[in-house]
Amino acid sequence: MESERRRTARSPALLRLRDFRLIFLSTALSSFGDYVALVALTIRVHDLTQSGFAVSALLISGLLPLVVFAPLAGLLVDRVETSRLLWVTALAQAGIAAALAFTESIPLVLLLSFLLGTGFAVVQPALFAVVPRAVGEDRTTPANASLEVARWGGASVGPLAGGAMAAAAGTELALLADAATFLIVAVAMAAMRLRRRPAAEAS
Repeated sequence: MESERRRTARSPALLRLRDFRLIFLSTALSSFGDYVALVALTIRVHDLTQSGFAVSALLISGLLPLVVFAPLAGLLVDRVETSRLLWVTALAQAGIAAALAFTESIPLVLLLSFLLGTGFAVVQPALFAVVPRAVGEDRTTPANASLEVARWGGASVGPLAGGAMAAAAGTELALLADAATFLIVAVAMAAMRLRRRPAAEAS
């Protein structure tokens, strides 16, 4: 036990690990972009409809996939190489966010928001699966805690940035900024060296 503590203490800081650093920065950037988009979409939907019900529908459309698709997302993570799944999902989300920038149809906004939420439902279990490979099983708990710092750090700055962008140049800019964050995340995930094989291959 003592030797394990000494070994862990001698190990490099989590952010010195290249793959974890990419995951950490991607988590912060993705969360930032999510909240930039949420503020921009809330403003747009309210301006188009003047309806609190429509705003509520927007929020539900983004959260519902987390409830509906969580079990299916876990199965998908077990069947697809995780790093590839992460960058493909981020690339798809970039396209969806870009489409949202030029969409004013409320039903289409709700559909695209639902699809963005579906991507998030996939990313969450994929990150839980890949983090132990990036840092080692013995440091998974502090690594997950660090990712929470990254996630909520991005969430703290995102609404302010989203509101500022929407006020200065319209909601299109904020949504395109969100799309850009997903593109950067896709590049970061593709650049990871670690690979987590599908469960069928691993067995």
